[in-house]
This record gives sequence, C-alpha cells and structure tokens, in this order.
Amino acid sequence: MGNRNLKVLGEFLKSRRAKISPDGLYVSTGMRKRRIPGLRREEVAYLSGVSNTWYTWLEQGRDVNVSREVLASIANTLQLNEEEQRHIFRLAGYPVFTTTQPIERVINRELQLVIDSIPYPTFVVDFRTNIVTWNEWYSLIFPVDFASKDEKQRNLTWLIFMNKDVRKQIVNWEEFAQYTVGVFRGYYDQNHDDPWFQAFAEELLEQSLEFAACWKDYPLKQKSDVSLSIRSLDGESIIHYRIVSFFQINGEENVHCCVFTPVGDTNNLAIYQKNKTNPK
Repeated sequence: MGNRNLKVLGEFLKSRRAKISPDGLYVSTGMRKRRIPGLRREEVAYLSGVSNTWYTWLEQGRDVNVSREVLASIANTLQLNEEEQRHIFRLAGYPVFTTTQPIERVINRELQLVIDSIPYPTFVVDFRTNIVTWNEWYSLIFPVDFASKDEKQRNLTWLIFMNKDVRKQIVNWEEFAQYTVGVFRGYYDQNHDDPWFQAFAEELLEQSLEFAACWKDYPLKQKSDVSLSIRSLDGESIIHYRIVSFFQINGEENVHCCVFTPVGDTNNLAIYQKNKTNPK
C-alpha cells in the first residue's frame, strides 16, 4: 500500500470506530468515562484479535502489513456494510472479485437496452469469465447459439479452448488464448478458496493440452484492450478489432463490458456491415 492509502484507510477506520456503541458487545466499559462516543482502539483490537499497538499503528497510517483475514475481522467488528468493506479492501490493495449482488440486479432491462444499442459486438462477463449477456452483433461474429447454451458453454475461457467453431473464426488464436488464460489466472489466484475455480481449471487441464501448456507458463494479465482478428462467417474476409473493456457495471466490480470495436480502413467496416445483413 502507498502511504496515502494507509493514511486514508486509518482515517476511515477511525471514523467508523466512532460510530459503534459498546453496548451489547463483549467489552468492558470500566469506570473510565468516555470522552468521545464509539469504541476505543483497544476494544476494536481485542474484538478483532489483534494487538492494541498494531491496530493503533494501522489507524495512524503507519507502514504495517495488513492481511485479508485480519481486515475482514476488523470489518466485522466495525459492522461495515458491503460498500464499506469493499472500500477498505481496495485501500489495502486487495481486489474484490466475489459476487456481492445477484446477477439479475446487475444485468437488468435498462442495461440490456444499452448493450443492444451499441452498433458493435458487445458482451458482459463476470469474474469467472462467464458471458452473462450479449447483443445481436456478438452472436453474429461467432457461429454459436449462446441463448441455448448452459453456463459452461458460454464461459469465454471454455469457448476459446473447447469450441472448435469459435477457434476456427479467430485468426490470432494463439495470442488471444494466451491473453485469455492470463486474465483467468488472475481471477483464479485471487479466488483460490472458491471451489468453482479449482473444479473448472482441473476440467480444462484434463480436456485441453493447449490450455494445460498455457497454464504451465503461468501468464498473468490485467483486463485491458486487446487485438482480435476474426474471419467473416462467409470465410472471405478478416475483420480486425480492438476489445475495449468497461468496469463497474451498475456499481458491481465483478462484471465488465467488452466491446469489439472494428479497426483499420473503411473496408473492414463494410465487411462487418455485410456480415450483419448476410451472416452466412
């Protein structure tokens, strides 16, 4: 953590400590009169299972090591809500990749209208790389009936390695496959206690030698714009894209929107429009 983040984290914890009443908590109020409302530092430390000195240093913004588990314990002591917990984890440098609200609340009708209005292939994925919604343009560039597929068959990582039709369409498949594994590996490492990630990775390792080879190289990528070249469905042309990603969808960090934006000369755009009119 940077010095500024440590200072901000300490100030935030101090502000929330002042809002917690000791009534009903397993702390001894003693005979000493409280000069300010809320819990004392030593009480927060005791309830969180840390030393008073360490917690004092944390509030003072000193350079201390803060584990995820200890931070969660402090959050529980201070009765932080979901937004407040996410805030302190971000300040401490810990990504938040666990689902915090039902996906149907994130992918609502209004968001779908926005996705449908974008004139380029667009889809939304969650932190497990599951494609949760898409527009018509996206379903036209790949020969996949996404609406009829189950969750695994709509998983982007699974599609890249296990769907032969999708692989056939991607010209720079090796490059994009390496990028896909790098992004998935980041999510996997940050959610090592989630049994879904373990089971999903093991299944891909068993069924795809190419995934296993990429996995062994241990690539690590942040989600960012990336190049992708796709054959038109008639096989006559190649369309070049840059995938642009948007995060914080409807207040949720665990899903993001990807837009396949055509690049190059106007001929690429003309080919794209042709695919829209005559997909096959």
